[in-house]
Amino acid sequence: DGMVIRLYELCGKDTRAEICLCGLAGDAKTAYEADVLERPLPENTAAIESGKLTVELKAYSNTTVIIK
Repeated sequence: DGMVIRLYELCGKDTRAEICLCGLAGDAKTAYEADVLERPLPENTAAIESGKLTVELKAYSNTTVIIK
């Protein structure tokens, strides 16, 4: 019940991913990081503001973001 996005950092640097949702997620208001089973993580850097999803990624890491 929401959109699942999986992101991978491949350049070896801590970074902030910014993704324009551009209507893909309807009027999504919340985003949270989850494990591979899509359970919410206790630490969350995902946020939606002005139709843009942002999330912090560590070097060579991956993350799952749930958008609702």
